[in-house]
Amino acid sequence: MKSRFNIYLSFFLILIICLGLMLYYLLTFSMYEIESSEVNSPFAKSSILIGTQGSDFKDKITSEIVAYYSPKDVYLKVTDISSLHEYAVQDFDAIIVMHTWEYGSAPDKVKKFLHKNAEYKDKMVVLSTSGDGSNKIKGVDAITGESILENSDEMATKIIEQVNLILNK
Repeated sequence: MKSRFNIYLSFFLILIICLGLMLYYLLTFSMYEIESSEVNSPFAKSSILIGTQGSDFKDKITSEIVAYYSPKDVYLKVTDISSLHEYAVQDFDAIIVMHTWEYGSAPDKVKKFLHKNAEYKDKMVVLSTSGDGSNKIKGVDAITGESILENSDEMATKIIEQVNLILNK
């Protein structure tokens, strides 16, 4: 009888530890939904759609991109990746998509958006972050890396360089 109790107790403790680790992971690494915003006039010479997730790393990159383009004649629409499907890709000159690889995959909404708009891939810049910094959606050319805050300047520069190539075509 006592050994059966020990087995149940052990199972219960393992379950509690697993749930605790899952909660820690969610609280530490989960992305939050960002609030949409606009910079400059929608009638500007060029337009950029930025779809991103909320995290310190991606927020910093987004801020650097906005700071770079805001003094220029460029309209910027920043939205959460969950809202990307609401925008007509053809209405923008460039699209930036920044997402995190979670639970072994890119977010479904990002995969659907990219595959649905595959014909516009020449105007898209994708940043895919993951634990080891190398994961990306199959068939999608992407900048990959880890979400290390100190590397945000470098990532923002890479994105801006690619967007400038698209805008100057």
